[in-house]
Amino acid sequence: MGSDFNVLVASLRAVMQFLGALILISGLMLCFAPGLIKKLNDLGKRLLFNDEGVLKHNLKIGILFIVLGIIILYINICFAPR
Repeated sequence: MGSDFNVLVASLRAVMQFLGALILISGLMLCFAPGLIKKLNDLGKRLLFNDEGVLKHNLKIGILFIVLGIIILYINICFAPR
């Protein structure tokens, strides 16, 4: 169980490092390149947050979210410290 816990801690540390770097880069872009933020926002609206695309594939996306949620809950329950 100790090995599993160490893997979990390492994974969480990697996620936190990624989020920290993402927040740092976002802050720098907001301060020094606000035009780039606007371009990325427009691109995201077209590609990722397109309501028509989401509604067209609602069943696939819904099933994907359900499966990911179950996996995340299972991992959290199995690797919870006892």
